[in-house]
Amino acid sequence: MRQRVPDLVITDWMMPVTGGAELCRRLRAQPNLARVPILVHRSAPPPVNEATAEGNAWNACLQKPVPMQGFLTTVGRLCAGC
Repeated sequence: MRQRVPDLVITDWMMPVTGGAELCRRLRAQPNLARVPILVHRSAPPPVNEATAEGNAWNACLQKPVPMQGFLTTVGRLCAGC
């Protein structure tokens, strides 16, 4: 990401070292990455207080399993302005 700004970041929520929430916060804190759309993929919907606390940390959150067409439609929507 330091060499080339991506058009989209797709990440899982539950990761061993840096969780999805922390990754989103770190990306949003970087001026050159702050506007990159983030798609979070997780096994459970975010609790209401978590979604509120994160504010605009991610652009879309899909719950697993996601039908392929729904996943691709979301990616297309997020990349429409790329």
